Amino acid sequence: MAITNGYTTGSAVKSALGIIDANSDTELELVIESVSRLIDDYCGRFFYNAGTVTAYYTAKEYLSQPIDDFVSVSALTTDGDANGSYSTTWTANTDYALAPFNASTIGRPYNEVVALTEGANTFPIEIVKGVKVVGVRGWPSVPKPVEMATIIQSGRIFNRRNTPFGIAGSPEVGQMRLLARLDPDVEQMLRAYRVAAQAV
Repeated sequence: MAITNGYTTGSAVKSALGIIDANSDTELELVIESVSRLIDDYCGRFFYNAGTVTAYYTAKEYLSQPIDDFVSVSALTTDGDANGSYSTTWTANTDYALAPFNASTIGRPYNEVVALTEGANTFPIEIVKGVKVVGVRGWPSVPKPVEMATIIQSGRIFNRRNTPFGIAGSPEVGQMRLLARLDPDVEQMLRAYRVAAQAV
């Protein structure tokens, strides 16, 4: 099978685990994909590029609108009459700007639309789905800490097939209980990427 929207490769995890054959490739790919979704759940966001999507938001403020992670935005329209027409078209860099303003230079996505003071538009307050955004959803690339976290967690879960009771080691050399949660090092790597909730 192929890995769908995984945050690392099978070869990277095999290298970390010292695996040189292809006997477990299918199982390992399944683990990597599962761990990638586990990381999505833990962080409250995903780090792959989902392509062009259409998203809708209900504005709470006139001059700013939180959005989900977007690499770029190709169209922004609003429905001030609540009739589903989205008749107001915003112009980039004239009516609005994407924030954080320097996101693209540090490899991060945009997660807010700001109405510019020189622009002609404001967001329609409390109109359900009054803001329509079309753009490339996700991240420009997978952050290195997320990739490393995926390698570590994938290795840990892959090795659990040999420890069905969650105990690694032996009485002679010492035993260690495998935690039923993310590895502490993985949590540390991901902490900076966590959000309380996705935008609505």
